[in-house]
Amino acid sequence: MADQVKPRPQQPPPPAPDNRNSAKRRRDYRTANPICQGCDFAPSEHVHEITSGVARHYGEPDPDVQLVSCGDCHGWLHDKEIWPIERQIVLKLRVIVRKVNQYRGRSQSAIKMKDLIPVMDVEA
Repeated sequence: MADQVKPRPQQPPPPAPDNRNSAKRRRDYRTANPICQGCDFAPSEHVHEITSGVARHYGEPDPDVQLVSCGDCHGWLHDKEIWPIERQIVLKLRVIVRKVNQYRGRSQSAIKMKDLIPVMDVEA
């Protein structure tokens, strides 16, 4: 028994960033994105961090890992069987594609998600 190796204790995460302005940032993000990014038609009510759990505090100040959602979609986003993290990332990518099209003065479907797949460096 003395020869058994004890498991290494898990390292605590680094301290969370200062999120004192959290409510204002979330309000500003919802104001800038008034429509739910899940269903594309309901008013946004929530800011959802794709980086959930312990990592949520690190993603909270970063709009790159956030989605705005209506009440219904927000409930769905928390169901990891229906909306796993990978699917949430694809949803955020869809939002980015639409904004790029908009900012370039093109139709919302000028660049489509399927156009990105051939240029993605992904392993099978």
